[in-house]
Amino acid sequence: MHYLRIISLFILLTSISAFAHAQDPKSDAYATQFQAIVDQHNLRGTILIFDVEQDTFYSNDFQRATEGFLPASTFKIPNTLIALETGVVTNANSILPWDGKKRNMKAWEKDLALKDAFRLSCVPCYQEIAGKIGLSRMQQYLSRFSYTGMDVRKETLQNFWLVGASKISAFQQVQFLRDFYNRKFQLSDHTYDSMLQVFEIESTPNYSLSGKTGWSTDHGDNGWFVGYLRRGDSMYFFAANLEPKDARKVEEFLPAREKAVRQALQSMHAFQEKN
Repeated sequence: MHYLRIISLFILLTSISAFAHAQDPKSDAYATQFQAIVDQHNLRGTILIFDVEQDTFYSNDFQRATEGFLPASTFKIPNTLIALETGVVTNANSILPWDGKKRNMKAWEKDLALKDAFRLSCVPCYQEIAGKIGLSRMQQYLSRFSYTGMDVRKETLQNFWLVGASKISAFQQVQFLRDFYNRKFQLSDHTYDSMLQVFEIESTPNYSLSGKTGWSTDHGDNGWFVGYLRRGDSMYFFAANLEPKDARKVEEFLPAREKAVRQALQSMHAFQEKN
């Protein structure tokens, strides 16, 4: 009975979220360009970009942007915030020691600074972090973040973002990022400042780009690239949920997630790649 109540609440929250998204300003102005980019990379899916100055969402597929998928490694964003706020880690340079056991990627088999574990998407590093955060604090902070749709239980604490029933939509990803950037969560300035360091991919005199990829295979290939671009006073928040048309071409699919978003932002004249 308790589980049924949880499912009912999840459906209600999802419905409320979908209604809220329906009220947001949307435009198909770049739909053709975005879809051409998705096709160019042999992908299916949605690229969703929110232009703060225009107060408008742009996408090639608004319907898919409302559908939920496993967050995969994009969950490292809230996971890192919670770890910083609770003291599980201290700052962007906190060392996550390797236990000497074999890992799926050679790059993970060493002590890693938090910012490097984030960039390298070190799964065992963040599973250990989730375990140290604990079930109660994880649930508490996800509720505080309005990060709904996660199947967080004792049995799933260290993998709920990678396998199972957890779901988040592109619209929800963007809203979470906007709330984070605008410091709407009750978190310390130290936590926010440290997360900004961890999150940043590149910075030039003209723009800065922050983001995180994600990839899960529990329900077929499910890829993400979420984040934001800042150029002067202009801000663009984005969430791309993509899958390969040919599941055998994973090596092409993985870099294509970020490449597609960069091209979409450039099609909006949001920025130009650094030389």
